[in-house]
Amino acid sequence: MGPYCLSPGAPDTVNTRYLKESEVMKPSQMIALGDTTLFAFNIDMPNVVGGNPAFQYIPITYTRKLPGSQCTLTTSKQRHNSRHVIGFCDGHVQPIPFLKLFADNAEARRIWNYDNQPHLTEFDASGSQPP
Repeated sequence: MGPYCLSPGAPDTVNTRYLKESEVMKPSQMIALGDTTLFAFNIDMPNVVGGNPAFQYIPITYTRKLPGSQCTLTTSKQRHNSRHVIGFCDGHVQPIPFLKLFADNAEARRIWNYDNQPHLTEFDASGSQPP
């Protein structure tokens, strides 16, 4: 819902309830919280960035189609050596490369879901499961 809370809410309109710990299938492999998603305003000014507190999985194949995606990739390289610092449900913290965290594959998708399944998102055009 915002950068200082872990409550379900906007933009999560699909699952607006809290989960019980027992519902998380693999706590060591599920994201609890992480760095904000950065976006750059101008390639000539890579230090001018914004953050989106709605940290969510958006496949890199989708974001690469958006205007300014190259600016965002350039900006991400300057922060934490191209990594996001991710806290998992079991309590461990791990830096994960941006391109791995948002890869369009089953491994990347699983860590975003409490059932550890590689679900499709609203950003996917195809109706099939990822490779």
